[in-house]
Amino acid sequence: MDTPIPGTISILLSGDPPVSAVEESARPREPSLLRAWPNPFARETRLAFDLPVPGRVRISIFDVTGRIVARLEDAAESAGPRSLAWDGRGPGGRPLEAGLYFARLEAPGWTTTHKLVIRR
Repeated sequence: MDTPIPGTISILLSGDPPVSAVEESARPREPSLLRAWPNPFARETRLAFDLPVPGRVRISIFDVTGRIVARLEDAAESAGPRSLAWDGRGPGGRPLEAGLYFARLEAPGWTTTHKLVIRR
């Protein structure tokens, strides 16, 4: 590999090989906010998420100051993939201004956040 700095770079990796392995299917799945599409969006975006086990799910939208501007979901859900649409509206159904927002998925034992951009 050519680098802008002359010389040689050596990387030495050492260590014992793993003594056992866990099959991918045996590992517990974690809830995840898979994606939002389209993103950026002007009129509507679709949030897709996956739950490994049934439980209460809360999906909230926050602005850059950390203020909740929308609550999209707050209910018990069964396990499996889900998706829901968000039209970029906040309290009272008014359209939010263009800018950066965050979708936060909370499920039992897990929280994850995804960036969203509204373009008007």
